[in-house]
Amino acid sequence: MDLSLQRRLAASVLKCGENRVWFDPAALEDIATAATKQDIRELIEQGVIKRKPVNGVSRARINKRKLQKRKGRRRGHGSRKGAKGARMLERECGFSESGLSGRHRAGSNKEKARKWC
Repeated sequence: MDLSLQRRLAASVLKCGENRVWFDPAALEDIATAATKQDIRELIEQGVIKRKPVNGVSRARINKRKLQKRKGRRRGHGSRKGAKGARMLERECGFSESGLSGRHRAGSNKEKARKWC
């Protein structure tokens, strides 16, 4: 049976898209007889027609990738787009031509330089 009219009316009453309208499979006969918005409103009050929740976007994959980057993975040559100087300041990297290089300043910079440059 074609319930496209009822789905369209329910979407306008519920103020959502047609894909988010849920029909109770046990009450399809009652839904098919509904022809007006008032009929649809009554079915919504009975709980026969409902609005589905909005689907969220899971951050699980991003969080996993972030954890790997924190460990130092995913930083190889194939993952790099910018030049050495664009990925990190040259003086921090230890590649500057002016005077002292950043590598001599702190041990943590040595780690950064290995990771980024």
